[in-house]
Amino acid sequence: TLFTHYFDALEYMLDRILELLTLCICQENDTIARIGSNCLQQLILQNVTKFQLEHWKKVVGAFVELFSKTTAYELFTAAASISSKSPGSLKPANGDSASNEESGQESSETASDQEQVAEAQKANGTQNVTSEHEEGDMPAASTPALEDYRPQADAQQQPAAVTVARRRFFNRIITNCVLQLLMIETVHELFSNDKVYAQIPSHELLRLMGLLKKSYQFAKKFNEDKELRMQLWRQGFMKQPPNLLKQESGSAATYVHILFRMYHDEREERRSSRAETEAALIP
Repeated sequence: TLFTHYFDALEYMLDRILELLTLCICQENDTIARIGSNCLQQLILQNVTKFQLEHWKKVVGAFVELFSKTTAYELFTAAASISSKSPGSLKPANGDSASNEESGQESSETASDQEQVAEAQKANGTQNVTSEHEEGDMPAASTPALEDYRPQADAQQQPAAVTVARRRFFNRIITNCVLQLLMIETVHELFSNDKVYAQIPSHELLRLMGLLKKSYQFAKKFNEDKELRMQLWRQGFMKQPPNLLKQESGSAATYVHILFRMYHDEREERRSSRAETEAALIP
C-alpha cells in the first residue's frame, strides 16, 4: 500500500520489494507463502497502469526466480542419493533399531514437519500433490493409458521407514511441489485478469509463458518415469507413488489459455509478436 501511494518516490525500490516477496513466498510454511503470493498479486494489480517496460522486466524476473526456486529438482536425485548409501541408512519398517538420537525432540519435530506439509497441501487444495489420487478417484481398469497412476495394491515391498533427517529432506521437496502449484495458480489468476493482461508487454508475457512450458516439461518427464516414482515410494518418500499430474495439467492449461488469447488479440502490440506467439503455441 505504501509503495502504491508513493509510487513515484519508491519505484526505484521495486526490485528490492519483489526480492522480499520472493523470500516470503519461498517458505515451508504454506500460510506465509500464500501471504507473499497475495501481496505480490496486489502489488501488481494496484500499480498495473503505472508500470512501464522496465517495471515489467523486474516483475517477470521475480517470477523467473520463483519458478526456479520452487522447482523440485531433487525429485530426480533423491532416490539415487539414498541408494548410494549403505542399507543401514534406512530404519527398518518395524522401527526396532531406531537410535536414541531419533527420539524425543527430533521425533516431535518430524511430526510437526509432516503436519506442516499436510496443512500446506490441504490449504492449497492439493492434498498429496505429488501422490496418487485417492482410491475412489482411480480410473477404471479398462483405461490402460491411465493405469500407470493406479496405486500398486499388490506390491510386495512396503515403503521403508526413514530417518528424521531424510524425512525433513523429503518434506522440503514436497513443499516445493506445493509452492510450484501456487506459482502456476498465481500466474493464471494474475494474467487472466483483463487489466494485467492488457498492460504487460507481449515480449515479457511470452517470457513468462516460457516458465510455464518448463514447468510442464519437468512434470511430464517425472510422470513418465514410473521406475523412479516407484523407487521413491519404496524408499518412503510418500505413502503412495508420487506424481506431478496437477503441475503438468495446470501449467499446460494456463500456457495454452494465455497464448490463445494473445493469438486472437488484434491490438497492434499483440499483432507485432504474432510470429513468436505462433512459435510458442502451435507445436
